[in-house]
Amino acid sequence: AVLAAQRTVSVAQDLKTIVEKGVETAKELEKGGEVPQTDVLQAELELNAVEILLQNARQQEQGVRRELAAVLGIPELPSGEVIGNLDQETKSVDFEMEWQKIQSASPLLQMAQMQIEQARAQIERERVQPIPDVQVQASLMHDFAGDQALLGTQIGLMLPIHNKNQGNIAAAESALYQAVENLSRLEFALRQELADAVRRFEMAQSQVELYREKILPKAQQTLDLTTKGYQAGEIDFLRVLTAQRTYVENQVDYIAALAELQSAQVQIDGLLITGGLKNPSQLLSQPGSNRNPVSIRDLTRPTKAN
Repeated sequence: AVLAAQRTVSVAQDLKTIVEKGVETAKELEKGGEVPQTDVLQAELELNAVEILLQNARQQEQGVRRELAAVLGIPELPSGEVIGNLDQETKSVDFEMEWQKIQSASPLLQMAQMQIEQARAQIERERVQPIPDVQVQASLMHDFAGDQALLGTQIGLMLPIHNKNQGNIAAAESALYQAVENLSRLEFALRQELADAVRRFEMAQSQVELYREKILPKAQQTLDLTTKGYQAGEIDFLRVLTAQRTYVENQVDYIAALAELQSAQVQIDGLLITGGLKNPSQLLSQPGSNRNPVSIRDLTRPTKAN
């Protein structure tokens, strides 16, 4: 965001220089009686509009610099430009390859898989331990009639005469089912977020290439030709204004596409490093994240070693 804001300021400054030259040209032509005074007034109005654009761009830059400083936990960024290349070439992104990286590197998925293995191990422990643990409960009551405290102790033991620890086994199986469902929901939610990030990346990449290869060169050429034509008295000033505004709009849109491309790349990298920039609870609350119920019989089967 800081790089994009800096770039917008730079473009606005360049445009201000161009429009200032246009004002000077209009004044010279007006003195020679070649153009009416309205051309000078229009040029000056255009210069005022560019000055507002430059002022807004500088304020936007200051705002994003403060936001970045807050994220870094410092009062303010050092003076000067932030170093970086907003125009750097980006490689295409393959969805399935990125998903494989997430599956192998995401801490969230690794933790969910660990919970599954722990639940499987708990089931095995319960199956080989037919005698459940002794349950001890203490209670403290007050006898208002005798105005004295009563301390009680309860000791319970479920005798496995018929169930052979079936209650604890069922509880462990339920925990395993929940762990598998949790992994399934996380995978589905992460795939959704990755799909969104890849879609944003591909759209922004296409826009950047179109602006870089076709739109910006044509806008620059149009501005140069109309400026020269106006100086030669061949083109009216309205066409010069149109060329200037088109040039500015395309430059600003190009910067926005570059910023969107970087934002999408950050989102993809965030999924690879942390399992997503969203909170896990946000991922699990996404619509459709509860899918594919699994049988307990399948869950409790030991995994085969590769």
